[in-house]
Amino acid sequence: MKNVRSDCRYFAGDKPCRFHKISGVKCGSCQQYAVADKKVLIIKLGAPGDVLRTTPVLMELKWQNPAVHITWITEKRSLPLLEHNPYIDRLWEYSAEVIARLYIEEFDLVLSLDNSGDCASFASLAKSREKLGYGLNEKGVIFPFNKEAEAWLEMAVFDDIKKANRRTYQDHIFSICRLKFDPYLHEIVLNLKDDEKIFGRKFALTYGIEESDLVVGMNIGSGGRWPMKRWKDEGFIELIERLSKEEKVKVVLLGGPEEVERAEKIKNDLDTKGINIIDGGCNNTLRNFIALVDVCDVVVTGDTLAMHIAAGMKKYVVAFFGPTSAAEIELYGRGIKLMPEKECICCYRQRCEIRPYCVESITVDKFLIAVKECLNRYDLTIETPEKHHALM
Repeated sequence: MKNVRSDCRYFAGDKPCRFHKISGVKCGSCQQYAVADKKVLIIKLGAPGDVLRTTPVLMELKWQNPAVHITWITEKRSLPLLEHNPYIDRLWEYSAEVIARLYIEEFDLVLSLDNSGDCASFASLAKSREKLGYGLNEKGVIFPFNKEAEAWLEMAVFDDIKKANRRTYQDHIFSICRLKFDPYLHEIVLNLKDDEKIFGRKFALTYGIEESDLVVGMNIGSGGRWPMKRWKDEGFIELIERLSKEEKVKVVLLGGPEEVERAEKIKNDLDTKGINIIDGGCNNTLRNFIALVDVCDVVVTGDTLAMHIAAGMKKYVVAFFGPTSAAEIELYGRGIKLMPEKECICCYRQRCEIRPYCVESITVDKFLIAVKECLNRYDLTIETPEKHHALM
């Protein structure tokens, strides 16, 4: 095949490269021809929010070596979060086909960033000169490939170490990869396509959101796994009612498929008070949900995927915590963390008998002060009753 440069980093084999698609150029005359200097495989499955907040690693890898070729393996549910990421050369869905490829293809470096059996087994299968993170031995036991990966594994095994931790997730992940994390440089990578931006603009137009408005997104979701992350309905209702008195503020209700009934209840209760709220809907695609978050200036959310999306879209975030670690969360200097004054926080329990449980005990006043402090970054006419915290 004299006319095909199969060593090019953009060669796929089963379809034309994007440059041929755009202009019809062929290998012999293509100015984009480039050979990968180093092949890196990233294996990160787990929760979608964790996948998203791992993306800053990509920036550093590319900055250190622009010719590096990066393949990322993740689960189907997280694929939309990595779409259109300019630092990823190949995005693979976790599948039997990928397992077959790992028996054949070789990499220069494997970054296995989940201390779970599925991710670790993939890493142990992969052919590479160097592996960092976690593998699975012949007895089915997860082990760290390198010393830097030991701290995160210990945190997963011992609750007291997890609770005492003060380093962010990103700092831990960069350390595992033998990189140095800098929040001023290494942000979450999340990009919208033009049609997704148009979706957001149409939504704003439909609901009369103007450029001069200050938009607060209220994310009521917590996910089925963590019911104790959920703030009380009456809290959201009162907060929205009090924010609605601000002339320039508009509130958008955000949630997922699990929040349909809850969203209806909140909307109906507000309606009886004569308060209009903009309904973002609970059945959006993940990419359209990201576009809705992009419409907002400030997002109020628990420790959920929406929080990481808001951080990735560079929004101000008011994030509330209870059963999970606030210290692990990086808000890139654009957020306020709210935590109850309880010794039992960061317990990582999915059920609790204490009432009110941790998140429920955070007052509406604390939320209002934090939201207004964030809004004040956009408009100095928004009065903050008192400073709650410095932005983190």
